[in-house]
Amino acid sequence: MKTRRAAATSAVTMLALWIASSTGLVEAKAKDACELLTAVEIAKALNVLVVKKDEVNSDQHLMGHVDICSWYVKENSPEGLESRWWHGKPGAGEPPAEFIAAKGHAFEHDSARSDKAQPVSGVGAEAVYGPFPDGTGGSLAFRTRTGAVALVGSAGKEALTSLAKLAASRM
Repeated sequence: MKTRRAAATSAVTMLALWIASSTGLVEAKAKDACELLTAVEIAKALNVLVVKKDEVNSDQHLMGHVDICSWYVKENSPEGLESRWWHGKPGAGEPPAEFIAAKGHAFEHDSARSDKAQPVSGVGAEAVYGPFPDGTGGSLAFRTRTGAVALVGSAGKEALTSLAKLAASRM
């Protein structure tokens, strides 16, 4: 009797998962940086109608173990967003190499900017934000158990934090 009940429960569970995933109720995990965020989510965060993926500057860089995805508002415009995902499985202890790389990229390897970075709560295991010196946007770096991400673009802290939460949930 227990075996039949367990088999029925398993079948119902599998059916529910299949329905949830095929209807979008359960999100699939992203495979690369371009799957962390959608164009609609980025456009909303930037307060613009539409953004386009920059096919030339979006790619996987196997040597650096980083995926890069760039989105722009208009061609040749500084408005947009870049996401970089350093894949890895950080261990306990010191900040993993992936987060060090993400933070370095986010703050342009500028120690003065990095020192002024503000902690951000609710995003991954560790997250920091810093505005651009000219006030046109900012950077946010965070890490999760599957790697680290840097979001850099023409958005402020609130918008980048919202995007980072979405990205972290898809890693």
